[in-house]
Amino acid sequence: MLFKDIIGHADIKQQLIKGVQGGRVSHAQLFTGPIGNGALPLALAYSQYINCDSPTDTDSCGECPSCRKFTKYIHPDLHFIFPHHSYKSGAYSQEKAEALAKWRKALDENPYFSEEHWYSALEMENKQGIINKDDSADILKALSLKSFEGKYKVMIIWLPERMNDTCANKILKILEEPAEKTLFIMISNNSEGIIKTITSRTQIINVPAPNRNDIEQGLITLQLIDKGKAQEIARISNGNYFKALELAKTDDKNDYMLDHFRDLLRYCWGRKIIEIGEWVETTSGKGREDIKAILNRGIEIFRENMITTVDCSDISFATAYEQEFINKFHVFVTPDNIGEAYQILNDANFDIGRNANVKIVLTDMAFKLATLLFPR
Repeated sequence: MLFKDIIGHADIKQQLIKGVQGGRVSHAQLFTGPIGNGALPLALAYSQYINCDSPTDTDSCGECPSCRKFTKYIHPDLHFIFPHHSYKSGAYSQEKAEALAKWRKALDENPYFSEEHWYSALEMENKQGIINKDDSADILKALSLKSFEGKYKVMIIWLPERMNDTCANKILKILEEPAEKTLFIMISNNSEGIIKTITSRTQIINVPAPNRNDIEQGLITLQLIDKGKAQEIARISNGNYFKALELAKTDDKNDYMLDHFRDLLRYCWGRKIIEIGEWVETTSGKGREDIKAILNRGIEIFRENMITTVDCSDISFATAYEQEFINKFHVFVTPDNIGEAYQILNDANFDIGRNANVKIVLTDMAFKLATLLFPR
C-alpha cells in the first residue's frame, strides 16, 4: 500500500513520514476514528514506508523486494491480528491460516472494509468476533524473534476493542517494553471500548473521516468514476470511503436494507401484529452483523427524514431512491420523537451486539417504534 493510494489525510501522512525520517517512531501507536476513515490503509502504507529500501520524501518506492512483499501483505516481518470466530480445538493452525488468507483477500479488494464486511467474509453468521488468548500467544511468539528481512517487525492489530481481558493482559509487558525495532499499530473504530491499560501505552493518532472533496477526487482518480456520479456518492457516503466504494459498485444492498426497514415501519403504522411477527422471524434468521447493518440503515433513514421535516436539504445524504420514501414518511418524524426513535434503534443495535436474544430485541423495538411514531 502506497500513501498516494490513500485519499486525503495529507497532514497525517506527512506526520508519519517525518517521524520515520527523523527516527521518531513510537513503538506503540493507536489509529482511531470512524468506519471507512482510512486508518487501516494508513497503517499498511506506514509499515511499508518504514521498511522500504529506497523511500522518497513522500512515499515508498514500491519497487524494492520489501515493498513488493508488503504490497501482497506477505512480508515475513508484517503480522496481523484481527477479530475472528473461536477456532475449533485441534484445528487452530488450519483455521487461522484460512482466516489469514481471507484477510489478505479482503485487504486486496478494499482495505477500507468494515467489521460487518469482515465477518461476512469469514461466514460468521450470528457470531461476534473476538481476539483471544491464542492471539496473544501468537503476538508474543512472532515478536520474540528477530526481524527476518525488514528494518522493523510490525504487528497490526485491527479492532483491539474486540480483545478480551485475558489477551490484553498477556501483551501488556511486550507492549510497554518491546524488543528493539518493533512497532505495534492498533486500528480502532471505538477506542472507548479498549481497556485503559492498553490505550495508556500507545501514542494516539486520530484519523477523521475524509471530507467530501477527498472522496470525490478519490472516486474520480482512483476508481475512474465520472464526476457527476462521484459527486453524488461523495455526498451520500457521509465521510465513509468504504461505503462510497460499495455504492460505486452497486446500490442493491443498500436499497434492500431500506426496503426491509420500510416494511417494518409500514407494519408498525398499520398495527399489523402478524406481519410484524413475520418480519421479526425473517430478520432474526440473518447474521447479527447483517441485522445491525439494517438497524444502522434505519438510523440513517430517520436522520434523513428529520432533515426533510425541518427543511435542511443542504445537509442531506439521501439518494433519489431514499428520498422517494422520505417524502411520504417524514411527516411522522418530528423534533419531539426523533431522539427517542434514535435511542430505540441504538439500544436494539447494542443489545444484538451483546448477543441478546434477537427475536425478543426486535419485537420489543418494533412495538416501541409503533407506539412512538404512530400513537392512537
